[in-house]
This record gives sequence, C-alpha cells and structure tokens, in this order.
Amino acid sequence: MSGTETNETTEKQEGKFSMKEEYENSFFTKRKPRMDEFEDTVYPHDEIVRDLEKLGEVESRFKNPINALAARHLELIIGKNSDKTTDQWLGKNASVYETTDFDDSLNHVDMVVEFHDPQLGLIRLGVDVTTAHEEGEAADRKRALIKKYADSNLLFPIKYFKGSNDQGDTFLGEIHVPRSVVFVPTDYVEKYWNRLQSLRDEISTQHKTLKELQSGKKIAFTKESDVQKLLDEKNKQVKEYEGGGLAGLGFASLLFNQIITSLEKLLETAHKKEYRETIEKTLACLRKEYAEKKKEIEELEHTLHPSPIKKVSQSRKK
Repeated sequence: MSGTETNETTEKQEGKFSMKEEYENSFFTKRKPRMDEFEDTVYPHDEIVRDLEKLGEVESRFKNPINALAARHLELIIGKNSDKTTDQWLGKNASVYETTDFDDSLNHVDMVVEFHDPQLGLIRLGVDVTTAHEEGEAADRKRALIKKYADSNLLFPIKYFKGSNDQGDTFLGEIHVPRSVVFVPTDYVEKYWNRLQSLRDEISTQHKTLKELQSGKKIAFTKESDVQKLLDEKNKQVKEYEGGGLAGLGFASLLFNQIITSLEKLLETAHKKEYRETIEKTLACLRKEYAEKKKEIEELEHTLHPSPIKKVSQSRKK
C-alpha cells in the first residue's frame, strides 16, 4: 500500500473527508482528458499504445515519490481554487485543465491555465506545481529543463490537451505553451490542507447535531441557535481558506508572483520573434489579472484593518 493510500484509509477511519473522493469529485479532475479520447480523431491507435508504454516505463522508475500526498494536495488546492468558476485565484478569465498522466510525467506539466482575454485573445500557460525545496536537486532539474527550452526559444508541448479554442468550442490536440514552476513548501501545503480538512470535519459534526435538534432530539447544554452560529463561523473560516479571505488570496498572490517572475526570466533569452511575442502576451495577460487581484487583496486588508485616518473619520460621523 502506498503512502497516499495509507493516509486516505486513515482519513476514512477517522470519519474525515477522503482526499481521494475529494480529488476525484472535483471539476478540475473531471476535466482531465483520457488518452483514448484522442484515438483516431487526433492520433492513430498504435501511437497512443506506444505513448502508454512510455508512460508505464517512467512510472515504474518513480514509485512512491517523496511527499506524494502533499504534492497531490497541492495540485488539488491550486487546480480547484484557481478557476474562474470557483475562487478565481488566477483571475476572472482563467480556466484550469488538468493534464493527462502522460503530459504530467513526460512533459512535466500538471495543469494548463487558459485565459480568454477580451483584448489579448486566447492565452495558454503550462504550470508545474511542486513541493520540492526551491534550493534542492529536484528544483535544479526543473529549472534546467526550462532553461534548455528557453535557450532554444521553444515552448513546452502538451500532446493530449483538451480545452477550448478561440470560439470557445472544445479543442482536442497538441498545443505548445510557456511553462512555469510553482514551488510551495510541503509544510505550508499540509498546514493549509489540514486546517481546511479540520474545519470541514467540524462543519460535518455540527450539521449532524443541528439535524438531530431539528428532529426534536434533546441534547444537554446545546441550543439550535448556538449550533447555527457556530456553523456560520466555521463556514466563514472555510471561505477564508478557499478563496475570499486573506489565506486564499495569499495563495493567489504566491501563484501570480512566481509565475510572472519565471516568465520574465524567459524573456531574457527570447530572440525569436514568435516566441517572444507569445511570452509578452502571456505576461501582459497575467499582469492585468494580478492587478485586479491585488485590488481585491487591498480592499480586504482595508476592511479588516482600517487605517487610523479612516477610524477617526468614522468616529466623527457617529
């Protein structure tokens, strides 16, 4: 049994939400393409078989990777909360697509972020999220791979991509995208995930208590209004972590900063016109989305911590 399976079994026994169920039921994962969807329409059967064999060889060399569970949590946290249909960590125009295991393992991209920008058009970016230490060997290998492509002014291939085209229709096929690596420490990911998981468990327990009270069951020293008040507070804390609070917006800021910085580095060696224009357009799109997100963060900070001048002004009005 792998480390991931052991942790998921423990979660089940303790009555917690199962990480496996949460992951498999998220829209982010449901969007993940199957390689057989590309058979005959995009690639011949024999080519897909060969790619599956390549994938099997790679996976056999990397069984039970270190921090596998934390890495899985990180993919889910970012993939699920960055989309425009959820908490918009990467802005109101971002659609996030999980890649196939083939593109994850062989092309080193966990997800593709797609922006339909009103001015810039369709922008795509490949993102590799990792819990590897920024100064470690694994991080050096990831940077070396990016440098290798950047020095040749090449974009990263995503062979089995399922997203949308300029008209918003479903697109199946190979794309080439700029690639960024996002580093998030394991302890940060697990602290974030465990806190969120704990809040969800508390909400589940309180929902059960509230249901019992509403059905007429008497519980010592427990009033329905108190349970509802506690539920409201816990739901507010979940929102703080998943999106609209400083914890969620802090994660969004981390994403934007690392992605924008990595793209700026790509520009330093960009000498081919088409390659340079792609990086510049992607950067322009991300900077615009980040500017909007920073306004959201600043507004929230002012609400939570009003300036002394604002406090004086408010007191005078009273």
